[in-house]
Amino acid sequence: MSSIIDWMTRRAGGGRYRERCLAWKRGPNQRPRILGHRGARHAHPENTLLAFEEALREGADGVELDVRATGDGLLVVFHDPRLPRELTGGAADVSGAGPALSELSASQLAQVRLPRGQTIPTLAEVLAWQRDTGAWLNVELKGDVPAPSHVVRAACALLNEHGGDRVLISSFYPRMLVECALRAPDIPRAWLVHAEQRLLKNAPAWSWTTAAGVHPQVEGLSATQVQRLLAEGALV
Repeated sequence: MSSIIDWMTRRAGGGRYRERCLAWKRGPNQRPRILGHRGARHAHPENTLLAFEEALREGADGVELDVRATGDGLLVVFHDPRLPRELTGGAADVSGAGPALSELSASQLAQVRLPRGQTIPTLAEVLAWQRDTGAWLNVELKGDVPAPSHVVRAACALLNEHGGDRVLISSFYPRMLVECALRAPDIPRAWLVHAEQRLLKNAPAWSWTTAAGVHPQVEGLSATQVQRLLAEGALV
Protein backbone atom coordinates (compact mmCIF):
# COMPACT_ATOMS: atom_id res chain seq x y z
CA MET A 1 0.00 0.00 0.00
CA SER A 2 1.05 3.59 -0.37
CA SER A 3 3.21 5.54 2.02
CA ILE A 4 0.22 7.76 2.89
CA ILE A 5 -1.44 4.77 4.56
CA ASP A 6 1.75 4.11 6.51
CA TRP A 7 1.90 7.77 7.54
CA MET A 8 -1.74 7.82 8.58
CA THR A 9 -1.26 4.56 10.47
CA ARG A 10 1.41 6.27 12.56
CA ARG A 11 -0.79 9.38 12.89
CA ALA A 12 -3.66 7.27 14.20
CA GLY A 13 -1.35 5.67 16.72
CA GLY A 14 -1.88 2.06 15.66
CA GLY A 15 -2.82 -0.41 12.97
CA ARG A 16 -6.56 0.22 12.89
CA TYR A 17 -6.31 2.63 9.96
CA ARG A 18 -4.26 0.17 7.87
CA GLU A 19 -6.60 -2.67 8.80
CA ARG A 20 -9.64 -0.69 7.73
CA CYS A 21 -8.02 0.41 4.47
CA LEU A 22 -7.05 -3.15 3.64
CA ALA A 23 -10.60 -4.29 4.37
CA TRP A 24 -11.75 -2.16 1.42
CA LYS A 25 -9.08 -3.58 -0.87
CA ARG A 26 -10.17 -6.18 -3.42
CA GLY A 27 -8.24 -9.40 -2.94
CA PRO A 28 -7.05 -11.83 -5.64
CA ASN A 29 -9.92 -13.58 -7.43
CA GLN A 30 -12.50 -11.65 -5.43
CA ARG A 31 -15.48 -9.99 -7.08
CA PRO A 32 -15.77 -6.21 -6.76
CA ARG A 33 -17.61 -4.96 -3.69
CA ILE A 34 -20.97 -3.58 -4.80
CA LEU A 35 -22.50 -0.48 -3.20
CA GLY A 36 -25.96 0.79 -4.07
CA HIS A 37 -25.53 4.38 -5.28
CA ARG A 38 -27.86 6.29 -2.94
CA GLY A 39 -29.41 2.90 -2.28
CA ALA A 40 -31.67 1.02 -4.69
CA ARG A 41 -32.99 4.25 -6.15
CA HIS A 42 -34.67 2.50 -9.08
CA ALA A 43 -37.16 1.07 -6.60
CA HIS A 44 -37.46 3.60 -3.76
CA PRO A 45 -36.67 7.28 -3.08
CA GLU A 46 -32.91 7.68 -3.10
CA ASN A 47 -30.93 8.14 0.10
CA THR A 48 -33.71 6.73 2.27
CA LEU A 49 -33.59 3.81 4.66
CA LEU A 50 -36.09 1.99 2.44
CA ALA A 51 -33.73 2.34 -0.55
CA PHE A 52 -30.79 1.18 1.55
CA GLU A 53 -32.66 -1.89 2.80
CA GLU A 54 -33.71 -2.75 -0.76
CA ALA A 55 -30.09 -2.49 -1.96
CA LEU A 56 -29.06 -5.15 0.56
CA ARG A 57 -32.01 -7.36 -0.38
CA GLU A 58 -30.94 -7.16 -4.02
CA GLY A 59 -27.45 -8.37 -3.12
CA ALA A 60 -25.40 -5.20 -2.63
CA ASP A 61 -22.70 -5.27 0.03
CA GLY A 62 -23.63 -1.78 1.19
CA VAL A 63 -24.55 1.70 0.00
CA GLU A 64 -23.18 5.10 -0.92
CA LEU A 65 -24.92 8.16 0.48
CA ASP A 66 -24.65 11.96 0.60
CA VAL A 67 -24.44 14.18 3.67
CA ARG A 68 -25.54 17.81 4.09
CA ALA A 69 -26.49 20.02 7.03
CA THR A 70 -29.73 21.74 7.94
CA GLY A 71 -29.81 25.40 8.87
CA ASP A 72 -29.40 24.52 12.55
CA GLY A 73 -26.53 22.12 11.89
CA LEU A 74 -28.09 18.64 11.90
CA LEU A 75 -26.46 16.26 9.41
CA VAL A 76 -28.97 14.66 7.06
CA VAL A 77 -28.70 12.27 4.12
CA PHE A 78 -29.75 14.04 0.92
CA HIS A 79 -28.04 14.60 -2.42
CA ASP A 80 -29.28 17.90 -3.83
CA PRO A 81 -28.74 21.29 -2.12
CA ARG A 82 -32.44 22.12 -2.52
CA LEU A 83 -35.66 20.23 -2.01
CA PRO A 84 -38.00 19.74 -4.96
CA ARG A 85 -40.68 22.42 -4.74
CA GLU A 86 -43.46 19.81 -4.82
CA LEU A 87 -42.30 18.50 -1.43
CA THR A 88 -42.71 21.84 0.30
CA GLY A 89 -46.17 22.98 -0.74
CA GLY A 90 -44.93 24.72 -3.88
CA ALA A 91 -42.49 27.03 -2.10
CA ALA A 92 -39.70 28.04 -4.48
CA ASP A 93 -37.05 30.67 -5.11
CA VAL A 94 -36.84 32.88 -8.21
CA SER A 95 -35.25 30.04 -10.20
CA GLY A 96 -38.18 27.75 -9.50
CA ALA A 97 -36.22 25.45 -7.20
CA GLY A 98 -37.42 24.53 -3.75
CA PRO A 99 -35.87 25.79 -0.50
CA ALA A 100 -32.27 24.96 0.34
CA LEU A 101 -31.71 22.39 3.06
CA SER A 102 -29.36 24.87 4.69
CA GLU A 103 -32.31 27.28 5.08
CA LEU A 104 -34.53 24.78 6.89
CA SER A 105 -34.38 23.69 10.50
CA ALA A 106 -34.18 20.05 11.50
CA SER A 107 -37.78 20.17 12.73
CA GLN A 108 -38.97 21.64 9.42
CA LEU A 109 -37.14 18.99 7.44
CA ALA A 110 -38.59 16.25 9.62
CA GLN A 111 -42.05 17.24 8.34
CA VAL A 112 -41.08 16.69 4.70
CA ARG A 113 -42.46 13.50 3.19
CA LEU A 114 -40.80 11.91 0.19
CA PRO A 115 -42.67 9.48 -2.09
CA ARG A 116 -43.92 6.34 -0.31
CA GLY A 117 -44.08 8.28 2.93
CA GLN A 118 -40.33 8.21 3.43
CA THR A 119 -38.56 10.82 5.55
CA ILE A 120 -35.10 12.29 5.04
CA PRO A 121 -32.87 10.30 7.41
CA THR A 122 -30.22 11.78 9.63
CA LEU A 123 -26.64 10.57 9.39
CA ALA A 124 -26.95 9.26 12.95
CA GLU A 125 -29.94 7.12 11.93
CA VAL A 126 -28.07 5.66 8.95
CA LEU A 127 -25.01 4.88 11.06
CA ALA A 128 -27.26 3.04 13.52
CA TRP A 129 -28.75 1.10 10.57
CA GLN A 130 -25.25 0.26 9.33
CA ARG A 131 -24.22 -1.03 12.74
CA ASP A 132 -27.30 -3.28 12.85
CA THR A 133 -26.89 -4.65 9.32
CA GLY A 134 -23.10 -4.75 8.94
CA ALA A 135 -23.43 -3.02 5.55
CA TRP A 136 -20.44 -1.31 3.93
CA LEU A 137 -20.92 2.44 3.86
CA ASN A 138 -19.44 5.15 1.62
CA VAL A 139 -20.28 8.48 3.25
CA GLU A 140 -19.87 11.34 0.79
CA LEU A 141 -19.53 14.73 2.44
CA LYS A 142 -20.94 17.43 0.17
CA GLY A 143 -18.75 20.52 -0.05
CA ASP A 144 -21.17 22.88 -1.80
CA VAL A 145 -22.61 23.90 1.57
CA PRO A 146 -22.47 27.17 3.56
CA ALA A 147 -20.28 25.66 6.30
CA PRO A 148 -18.13 22.75 5.06
CA SER A 149 -16.04 22.69 8.23
CA HIS A 150 -19.17 22.17 10.32
CA VAL A 151 -20.13 19.20 8.13
CA VAL A 152 -16.67 17.70 8.68
CA ARG A 153 -16.65 18.30 12.43
CA ALA A 154 -20.15 16.93 12.97
CA ALA A 155 -19.63 13.94 10.68
CA CYS A 156 -16.32 12.99 12.28
CA ALA A 157 -17.84 13.26 15.75
CA LEU A 158 -20.63 10.88 14.75
CA LEU A 159 -18.25 8.48 13.01
CA ASN A 160 -15.87 8.41 15.96
CA GLU A 161 -18.79 7.68 18.29
CA HIS A 162 -20.08 5.02 15.89
CA GLY A 163 -16.71 3.26 15.68
CA GLY A 164 -16.11 3.46 11.93
CA ASP A 165 -15.98 -0.22 10.96
CA ARG A 166 -16.85 -0.81 7.28
CA VAL A 167 -17.19 2.94 6.76
CA LEU A 168 -15.32 5.12 4.27
CA ILE A 169 -15.49 8.91 3.89
CA SER A 170 -15.40 10.39 0.39
CA SER A 171 -15.51 13.93 -0.99
CA PHE A 172 -14.74 15.96 -4.10
CA TYR A 173 -13.12 18.53 -1.80
CA PRO A 174 -9.52 17.73 -0.71
CA ARG A 175 -9.66 20.28 2.10
CA MET A 176 -12.52 18.34 3.70
CA LEU A 177 -10.52 15.12 3.48
CA VAL A 178 -7.52 16.74 5.16
CA GLU A 179 -9.72 17.98 7.98
CA CYS A 180 -11.27 14.52 8.33
CA ALA A 181 -7.77 13.07 8.66
CA LEU A 182 -7.20 15.31 11.67
CA ARG A 183 -10.59 14.69 13.29
CA ALA A 184 -11.17 11.00 12.47
CA PRO A 185 -7.69 9.70 11.58
CA ASP A 186 -8.48 6.00 11.67
CA ILE A 187 -11.36 6.10 9.16
CA PRO A 188 -10.37 5.59 5.47
CA ARG A 189 -10.95 8.43 3.01
CA ALA A 190 -11.25 8.63 -0.77
CA TRP A 191 -11.02 11.53 -3.19
CA LEU A 192 -13.81 11.79 -5.77
CA VAL A 193 -12.88 13.10 -9.22
CA HIS A 194 -15.06 13.50 -12.31
CA ALA A 195 -14.36 13.49 -16.02
CA GLU A 196 -15.20 17.18 -16.55
CA GLN A 197 -12.36 18.35 -14.28
CA ARG A 198 -9.64 19.42 -16.70
CA LEU A 199 -6.77 19.41 -14.21
CA LEU A 200 -7.94 17.02 -11.52
CA LYS A 201 -9.73 14.26 -13.44
CA ASN A 202 -6.62 12.04 -13.30
CA ALA A 203 -6.21 12.62 -9.54
CA PRO A 204 -2.67 14.03 -9.64
CA ALA A 205 -0.83 13.93 -6.30
CA TRP A 206 -3.85 12.21 -4.81
CA SER A 207 -2.03 11.13 -1.65
CA TRP A 208 -1.55 14.79 -0.63
CA THR A 209 -5.28 14.87 0.09
CA THR A 210 -4.58 12.26 2.85
CA ALA A 211 -6.86 9.90 0.92
CA ALA A 212 -6.22 6.18 0.84
CA GLY A 213 -8.29 5.85 -2.31
CA VAL A 214 -9.45 7.58 -5.48
CA HIS A 215 -13.01 7.34 -6.82
CA PRO A 216 -12.92 8.35 -10.51
CA GLN A 217 -15.95 8.77 -12.72
CA VAL A 218 -16.20 5.79 -15.06
CA GLU A 219 -16.74 8.02 -18.13
CA GLY A 220 -13.28 8.80 -19.45
CA LEU A 221 -11.59 6.29 -17.15
CA SER A 222 -8.87 4.22 -18.81
CA ALA A 223 -7.08 1.01 -17.91
CA THR A 224 -3.83 2.99 -17.88
CA GLN A 225 -5.20 5.38 -15.27
CA VAL A 226 -6.40 2.51 -13.08
CA GLN A 227 -3.06 0.75 -13.37
CA ARG A 228 -1.20 3.94 -12.40
CA LEU A 229 -3.35 4.53 -9.35
CA LEU A 230 -3.04 0.91 -8.23
CA ALA A 231 0.72 1.02 -8.72
CA GLU A 232 0.82 4.13 -6.53
CA GLY A 233 -1.06 2.26 -3.80
CA ALA A 234 -4.50 3.82 -4.14
CA LEU A 235 -7.73 2.01 -3.43
CA VAL A 236 -9.70 2.53 -6.65
